[in-house]
Amino acid sequence: MSGEMRQSSKNKNKNPIKVFIADDEFLIRLDMKEELEKEGFMVVGEAKDGAEALSEIKRLKPDVSVIDIMMPHLDGLKIAERLKNDDFGAIVFLTAYNNQDFIERASKIGAFSYLLKPYRIGELKSAILLAYERYNESKKLKEKNAELEESLKTKNLLYRAKLFIIEQTKLSENEVHKRMQKYSMDNRISIGELAEIILKSKNIPDEIKNP
Repeated sequence: MSGEMRQSSKNKNKNPIKVFIADDEFLIRLDMKEELEKEGFMVVGEAKDGAEALSEIKRLKPDVSVIDIMMPHLDGLKIAERLKNDDFGAIVFLTAYNNQDFIERASKIGAFSYLLKPYRIGELKSAILLAYERYNESKKLKEKNAELEESLKTKNLLYRAKLFIIEQTKLSENEVHKRMQKYSMDNRISIGELAEIILKSKNIPDEIKNP
């Protein structure tokens, strides 16, 4: 099953994709809201200017925000810039301008999809589904990278703590590892936390030195 089909299926179940609309034209917002709700999306909010959009997106945390580039007070690209380091969902830009400079700027910010005006509802639906899928893929990748970074940090701490204990006790690495594992289980802390405590305090628990 393709990504789009998977997301289309989500639209029709009990957990529809939550969409926020930001456009300074009332009639465009009204029409978009009606069309998206017909397609099974849940429109959770809307804004008529950039400042309001930024505030409401942070409050509502939609899955996807459809943002017009040209809006009063704060344009769409600046909104995206202020949201890019936080978990506030995917973005679909609406724009009347199709130029490489815009595409490059949007890409650097982290835009997940964009759509040229005027658009058909089918195109908007596809753009939202694409943005939603890209966002989730990006989020999973960031989580995996964070897990890998944490794993490498723990391994480094453990290596340094073992080296410190070996120097102080003359025990073998295998014996140090077994004693650290037992201590961490008995005291209900991770072996990484134990390693960090030992390195910071420069103190080896008696249960590890003399079990």
